[in-house]
Amino acid sequence: MAHPATTNSSNRRSLCSYLALVLSHVIFVVAENGEPTAIRISCGSSHNSLITEQSYLWLKDFGYTGGSSAPIDAKITGAPQLTTLRYFQVSDGPENCYNITVPYGHYLIRFVFAYGDIDNSNREPQFDVSLEGTLVHSLKPGWSAEFDMSCVDSLVFINDGAATACFHSSGHGNPAVVSLEILQIHNLAYEILVPSNKYTILKTVKRISCSAISSGYGADFNADPWGGNRRWVTDNGLTKGTSDQLRTSKSIQNCCGAPNFYPEIIYQSASTTGIGASLYYTFDIEPNQNYSIWLHFAEISDVIVSKEQRVFDILVNDRLIFTDIDIISLAGGPFTALVLNKTVLVEGRTLNLTFRPVQRGILVNAVEIYQVISMEFVTTECEVWSLQALKHSLGLPSRIGWNGDPCVPQEHPWNGLDCSFNVKGGSWSIVGLDLHDQGLKGQIGGAISSLSQLRKI
Repeated sequence: MAHPATTNSSNRRSLCSYLALVLSHVIFVVAENGEPTAIRISCGSSHNSLITEQSYLWLKDFGYTGGSSAPIDAKITGAPQLTTLRYFQVSDGPENCYNITVPYGHYLIRFVFAYGDIDNSNREPQFDVSLEGTLVHSLKPGWSAEFDMSCVDSLVFINDGAATACFHSSGHGNPAVVSLEILQIHNLAYEILVPSNKYTILKTVKRISCSAISSGYGADFNADPWGGNRRWVTDNGLTKGTSDQLRTSKSIQNCCGAPNFYPEIIYQSASTTGIGASLYYTFDIEPNQNYSIWLHFAEISDVIVSKEQRVFDILVNDRLIFTDIDIISLAGGPFTALVLNKTVLVEGRTLNLTFRPVQRGILVNAVEIYQVISMEFVTTECEVWSLQALKHSLGLPSRIGWNGDPCVPQEHPWNGLDCSFNVKGGSWSIVGLDLHDQGLKGQIGGAISSLSQLRKI
């Protein structure tokens, strides 16, 4: 005879499996022929569209929670193929999510945001965005000033079978999103090990191709699709001090392979300085956070042909992170790619990146800055499905929400719930449920028995 506790546990697992099967509403896309999984959603669109120049299929918008569609008033620079958006009003609830089924793996997840007359009366909204229950983006005043501020991406591991992206209202306008892309990248891409990538999100602060003629995506630069079609922006107007542009059409060695799959073109242009002159970049950041800095070099000057001809130091906020960098020596020769990475804690609101000459001047080909965000522990999966079953059985109105994860991000828990963190289990549980004065009708049902830590209702 089975132990009662074992039987109850088994029953709860069976119930959760059933609930997950019945209640999940997801998009399922399978990668073929060894190609990376790539899901592109044109938010608010009622039909699929194929972008012939890149052979990209943009899916019509389904698999969302609530919301309404609206046209975009003007063409979006950098994404002219997108003509609609999806927005979420107060009546749709405080959080609205996309849940997209994808294989286990590492992904670049990119959003494009915009707003207009129908969705926000032409007033810029402010709202938060979470990935996998972790707050990643906060759209603050001024985010719509230029395309590179309204096109954001992050690198994240998906290990639960579904990519979850939620938009959280802050009471300042209606969250509005133009597109969502979920692009698989190599599992070892951007490995920083402090801590493991599988428990962190790398939020892109800036990805620069120095002295590039124009900004563009990996596909524009003939990059391998396993690179996640990253967007690279030119550093025109970003450098501090005097710098020159240097470009070459010669091939670059060791530039484009696994795991990061950089496009060759980012090494075929560089920002340089004269003898004895430094080069500076300044980035606005969130204070007291870790930042992963990736620096790209290839000596493409016909004047610098051997070791010790160009040597420089690299500093972050006046603190040395690399000394005596000799590109030819470290890369093994000219026209050969060199990548340096360092993760640093930055206390202030600006990250000042300085290249200081030791011998001759500076040459920099590309710069990447990522904020390192520790992923939140999530709510026990069985309890999430139990609450979804309760939501359906009681017919909870949309304004209450209950989309995404009940307890995280901690800045945006579900209405009417009290959560408690189980240190031993490494997950959140529901300990309180309060839905009085909501005009609810219906039956609570047996699913509530899976809320094993519930202490008050």
